[in-house]
Amino acid sequence: MKLLGSISLALASADRNVEHRSFERPKSVSQINAEGTIPNGIKNQARQGFLDGAHRWHNRTIPISLNRSLDENGSGGLFQAIRELEEKNIARFKPAGPEDKDSINVMKGGGCWSWYGRLSGEQELSLGTGCGWMNVAIHELFHAMGMAHTQMRSDRDEHVEILWENISEEQAYNFDKLDDISFSNYGFPYDKGS
Repeated sequence: MKLLGSISLALASADRNVEHRSFERPKSVSQINAEGTIPNGIKNQARQGFLDGAHRWHNRTIPISLNRSLDENGSGGLFQAIRELEEKNIARFKPAGPEDKDSINVMKGGGCWSWYGRLSGEQELSLGTGCGWMNVAIHELFHAMGMAHTQMRSDRDEHVEILWENISEEQAYNFDKLDDISFSNYGFPYDKGS
């Protein structure tokens, strides 16, 4: 509970404005765990990650700030997601401060999206209209921690057929396959129900 109060204060003191821009394709994906393993309790959607450690959050601790644009609905789902991830010992969150070189700024942007993995500097995570649910916030936080979609696995064509005619051109990047050299599925089987 102490953390949630601190994040609420971070929201009240934030002086940042939302940068309105179109969605940009994620740049990189990384593992969730600084020790190089996936903690117990992560759902199958999170079983694809970048092998390089440069995009991992140090000690699984994520500095986070809330933009004033985030409404009560979005922040409620985010606080529930943070509590869930911390209770399952997947990650720890702390209010972003001036000493944090890298951090996540949660805002109400155009839709639900996040960059993949830890990037350099402050990176955005959007919980726009309709994204205020805990499961949506967890999904986007998993992306920020470096997890990719199951349909991006390198072995996906052995398990499912992608019907490209049913996918809009703007969303096709969500089905780009990740290579085995840079990415790992950590030995988990493909989950067709994810």
